[in-house]
Amino acid sequence: MFEGHLLYWLNPAGTFTIEDKKADGTSETRRLVLVASGTGLAPFISYILHLKNIKSKREIVLLHGAKYAQELGYCDLLKKISASDPNFKYLTTVSRPDQELSRDWRGNVGRVETLLVDKDNCKSQLEKAVGEKVTPENSFFHICGYAGTVNAVISILSPLGFVTNRKKREDGSFDIKIETYI
Repeated sequence: MFEGHLLYWLNPAGTFTIEDKKADGTSETRRLVLVASGTGLAPFISYILHLKNIKSKREIVLLHGAKYAQELGYCDLLKKISASDPNFKYLTTVSRPDQELSRDWRGNVGRVETLLVDKDNCKSQLEKAVGEKVTPENSFFHICGYAGTVNAVISILSPLGFVTNRKKREDGSFDIKIETYI
């Protein structure tokens, strides 16, 4: 861009904000599970820092998946917050651990939605981290990332009774808020 060049600007496309009220107007206290693929992490950094800044006691779990370990943005900051705040848990996974950009990766392997799936008749990584079965009564999900990731997470959660903000219940309630990009 140079001086005099034309700049195109569009308004934000959505309202991807923290749900702090239920459909009935009462405070939302369910655990906040943030599921990010790749750069879908961006809005969740502001969520986490905001909730920490206002000293929220709401439990937050961040699930972040990337192709390569080097693409796990803000990893050091998030590990530091996780180590100092018992209400924040940080789970990561890498889908291409054998590549040079994932050298020395020793963590979870697979796409981010694999952290939600029971493996070998054992609890999912998410349920292990929170210490209980994840249900619509105790957890509220935000998903940001590729459409494939969003669809995969919804297909895992829907049979468990979770409902998206795009297909709300009659009373207006939902348990999954979505932000997607191509």
